[in-house]
Amino acid sequence: MARTRRDIEALAIEKGLPVPKMRHRRTAAGFTADKMQPGDSVRFETRSDALSLCNALRYRNMKYTMRRTDSGTGYRVWRL
Repeated sequence: MARTRRDIEALAIEKGLPVPKMRHRRTAAGFTADKMQPGDSVRFETRSDALSLCNALRYRNMKYTMRRTDSGTGYRVWRL
């Protein structure tokens, strides 16, 4: 159901309410990212699993790099 202009103008504006903290699901990649020290690396079979760790590291403002393994059958993520 579409709202009319009158409905929108009638909405109550509330001031001074604090913004609640964001809630994030804890993931296996997040737990791994929390344990990693600079220079540590983790090998993954699939690119999507490697990207999950990259995203967890990026969310934590940690530097990282990802490379394909020499054999070409997997990926490795390093925390820098």
